[in-house]
Amino acid sequence: MDSLILRKAQLGDIRKVAPYLIEFKLDTEDIVIEQFVVAEVGENMAGFGRIKSYSTFYELASVGVISDFRKNGVGEKLVKYLIETCPADEIWISTKIADYFRKFGFKEIDTPPDELIQKTRRVCESVSGSIDDSCYMLLKKTCN
Repeated sequence: MDSLILRKAQLGDIRKVAPYLIEFKLDTEDIVIEQFVVAEVGENMAGFGRIKSYSTFYELASVGVISDFRKNGVGEKLVKYLIETCPADEIWISTKIADYFRKFGFKEIDTPPDELIQKTRRVCESVSGSIDDSCYMLLKKTCN
């Protein structure tokens, strides 16, 4: 695999990202291209993700890796980059793959912000009809 490049998304990238948001059943609310990061291998988009800002917190959201690039560390590098560049010390996520995000330090929390609960209900009910297998997780960044 060619080397992986992570970069801020540009306006033209939304045409590439949008179909995958739908295919992967990810959060398509409030698409702001400046929130996104794109992973590229050569000329190809390998993945994407974003840090979504709310009134009182930040959420790691809409992380997806294109199938041809899975199992090569693309997702891990994307998530680490998004965590490092997030302006807050605490980052929330609502996910159906909690085991994956635990390795980055995310911990399940029973009392997420109301705004995140409402967003998760809207998104999950629109793409899968249920939020039953979703959980809320929080990462508290530490100084090294």
